[in-house]
Amino acid sequence: MGFSIDRIDHVVLNCRDVEATVAWYQRVLGMAREEFGEDRHNRVDVRRQKFNVRPSGAANWWSVTNDAPGALDLCFITRQPPASVVEHVKACGVEILDGPTQKIGALGPMTSVYCHDPDGNLIEIASYRSESEVAEPAPPGPRPQCGELSSRKPLSVSSPRHRRSKPAQGRRKSWRW
Repeated sequence: MGFSIDRIDHVVLNCRDVEATVAWYQRVLGMAREEFGEDRHNRVDVRRQKFNVRPSGAANWWSVTNDAPGALDLCFITRQPPASVVEHVKACGVEILDGPTQKIGALGPMTSVYCHDPDGNLIEIASYRSESEVAEPAPPGPRPQCGELSSRKPLSVSSPRHRRSKPAQGRRKSWRW
């Protein structure tokens, strides 16, 4: 008898400099840092998603044969509207490569903004229209600076809960649960 996959548990980010990579994911994407294991490996987390940060060529960490940094293309989902994403990424001094631009994600149409992390991985920060429409508006006054936390919903990414939602009018569901 076969089996089925429920979800991805974690991704390993091979990098040149663990400190620079972890700092970037904390500062730009709002992820939390944690050390784990007897070798004190680093990871960054967002909600229920884990990203192990591994220095390329690490002898004490079993991994793939080709562990070259910069080979990933990752898409993160945020509830913030694309304009907020652009403003935050620019405030962090990160170059926007493309976007906002319309794409099709796992749950349907979404708006994406692209940039690179310190190792050259392609990072896509996207929002689904229904989620960004309900995001809390920015409070009056000065906008938060890169890395600052505010009382509104964070500019950090979030993984969508696996929930069924009604497809857009005239669209048929094309995903399976």
